[in-house]
Amino acid sequence: MKRTIFFIMLLSLLPSTYAWGVAFAHDHFVLKQGEIQNVSFFMQNYVESDTKRIIVELSGDSEIATIINKKEYYLLPPKTTNHKVVISLKIPEQAQKKYEIDVNFIAHSLSGGVGISTAKVIPITIDVPDGTIEPQQGERKKELDLAKIYDELEEQKQEEREEETPNDQSTGMMILKNPASLTKSLKILLAGLIVVISLIVAVNLFLSKRRKRELEL
Repeated sequence: MKRTIFFIMLLSLLPSTYAWGVAFAHDHFVLKQGEIQNVSFFMQNYVESDTKRIIVELSGDSEIATIINKKEYYLLPPKTTNHKVVISLKIPEQAQKKYEIDVNFIAHSLSGGVGISTAKVIPITIDVPDGTIEPQQGERKKELDLAKIYDELEEQKQEEREEETPNDQSTGMMILKNPASLTKSLKILLAGLIVVISLIVAVNLFLSKRRKRELEL
């Protein structure tokens, strides 16, 4: 079914911190054998303080599709609109009568704390009236392994955390690149030391008074 200016959003399902979307004009095409059609998708990051890292993958009858501006991942800074991804559809001379492609957008939050991965899948249908080959349904994997991609994103996130806190082999100490975190840790340590010292002083005073009373008796 042909749709115009269709937005895929999870605003009603996700916290606003993770709100992002993909806009596009059409998801159904009628093409001839040998014809080429470019399709544009516009990624959008609605939040004000969270950068998104988005991976774009194709599945289904993806042998006829190519991401023209393909990257390992796309970075969407806060309040980004219309970050374009262009997919080229090329129908072969000996074509199927119908093609179905899934465009998978997998986003990972780069903000502090626990990162959450979310995905949007946009199905595209291409009808080829002069196609001579019946669609080979069931012989091709139609769904992308999103769980595997999530795991890869989490591994990348973990590697980034390790890079932010590398071990200094020469001194055996941990280098913290975040001064604010170091200051907070020192404050907590200092507060703990003050409490311990206060307890020691209180115990010594109590014992001193007790010995004094015993001597007086």
